[in-house]
Amino acid sequence: MKSNHYLRAYYADLVHSYVLNQEERFLSMAADLGRSALRREIPLEEIVELHDQILLDLAKSRPDFSLSSAIKLASPPLMRMLTAYGEAFREQLEQQRSVETQLLHAKDAAELASRAKSDFLAGMSHELRTPLNAIIGFSDIIASEIFGPIGTERYREDARNIGEAGRHLLELISDILDISKMGSGQLALDETDIDLMEVIPACTRMLKIRAEEAGLRVIIDVAPGLPRLRADALRVKQMLLNLISNATKFTSAGGTISVTAHENEKDEIVISVTDTGIGMSSEDIPRALSPFVQLDSVMTRRYGGPGIGLALVNSLIELHDGTLEINSQPGIGTEATLRFPAVRAVRATYCI
Repeated sequence: MKSNHYLRAYYADLVHSYVLNQEERFLSMAADLGRSALRREIPLEEIVELHDQILLDLAKSRPDFSLSSAIKLASPPLMRMLTAYGEAFREQLEQQRSVETQLLHAKDAAELASRAKSDFLAGMSHELRTPLNAIIGFSDIIASEIFGPIGTERYREDARNIGEAGRHLLELISDILDISKMGSGQLALDETDIDLMEVIPACTRMLKIRAEEAGLRVIIDVAPGLPRLRADALRVKQMLLNLISNATKFTSAGGTISVTAHENEKDEIVISVTDTGIGMSSEDIPRALSPFVQLDSVMTRRYGGPGIGLALVNSLIELHDGTLEINSQPGIGTEATLRFPAVRAVRATYCI
């Protein structure tokens, strides 16, 4: 509750504004009093008690304050006006509470739908992975001729293609499931101290055949003495494989892909994947970071893919308290940079 002294001064100022025909100021102050009264910071009764005394004081100090002015400012008319402001404010508050209630219901419904979606995808993932693993396993057995020759080279090649398609589909299912888990906050990190001198070459080897078939040159440059990284090894590999795979997909024959890692002046561990591919405009980068978005239909037809690679990488690096930065120019290439905070750099300690 406001003090009596402050209330008296405020209300006297309001009456003074009315007498001087300062209508805009008067209405603003009256509205404020109405709202304050509604919130019971200033009881309306307390305003009424001060009203007559202020009028008397004003009449003594202002000879031009006529009887008609005093009548116009009599308590009942002014209090009805203040009450009207209060009621209008009450309706506004009720409408606001109604909107907030609707938003809470909508939020609860969205969270329920998100959990249902995650449960569905988790179940479907299991149902799809089981037969896919069987398809991949049997295709590898046929391609390797473990139980004897199959007679025709074409069949062996078909078996390899079946296994490759199955593995690709399995990767897509895993990525979609991960996107869903991160959207509902269900993906947890299994952190260990990892050596990027081992992880980065391992990731490039996994995509070496695809890069060679595309006529690309892959360069690896990991700074000597780079600290170990406190992170989820599986997720770091997942990020690197997505970035290198994207670079391979969007770079024409004769191009170059560079994978570098170093520690910057802020002691952050920085990993960059740079290509000389088709690139993209700065306006397209935010869209490229959105899940299930391809930049245009021509790109979708030519390069394929569900458009979740960069979105997945962005979500995974955020789980590691880091950032993903994309710098790109059409026709020149793209640089994707992962920045891990300094607290994730694990330095060797020596005991004497």
